[in-house]
Amino acid sequence: MTYSQVKAHEQNGATDFELDAWLDEVEPPRRVQTVNTRGDILAQYASLNEERIGHLDHLSTIAEKLPDGEDAGAALSSVQTEDVAEEFARLRAVIGDIDERMATLKAQYAANKATFTLSAIDPQKRAIIAAEHGDRKPRVGTRADDETLKLFLAAVTSITIVHNGREIPQRLAEWTPKKLERFLARIGDGQASLLWQSYLGTASGELAPHL
Repeated sequence: MTYSQVKAHEQNGATDFELDAWLDEVEPPRRVQTVNTRGDILAQYASLNEERIGHLDHLSTIAEKLPDGEDAGAALSSVQTEDVAEEFARLRAVIGDIDERMATLKAQYAANKATFTLSAIDPQKRAIIAAEHGDRKPRVGTRADDETLKLFLAAVTSITIVHNGREIPQRLAEWTPKKLERFLARIGDGQASLLWQSYLGTASGELAPHL
């Protein structure tokens, strides 16, 4: 009898409690953490955004030369200086092009990520890993030691990679400590810290922030 069945049994007037059935339904802490795998896009996006702001400032300066109280498009027809009108139109086209490039980068960034599901490690598995490495404090981060990498992988129940929009479930057996170490180094400290925080959260049993 499962714990749910026991509860239904109790609601029908019975008062017995089956500890083993209840223990079967107790679940360890679990976290799901998504990290981005194209951090290089952020620099490109930031550079384009700065360029866009510069063009907008220039566009604003030119707009001040247009007659007051008229729509910008209509005002251009009344501007006598053709080079001002041409520059205004050119800047609007440049900004439109930058907007398209930024939208493309944003889509690329969202289409490249990895999602890890982590669960508290079984005590026996933790003991085996600890015995292999002796009694010392594990080190986390992009330069985590071998024991910590093994403990992290022991906590992982699933990994799904999204590469250019294509979802690719991973075989956990292929993820060795060396491959995890390489992955953490590639995504950088910021993204790696998100994974370590989730791992430490499952290890400590802390509640997720939204609960």
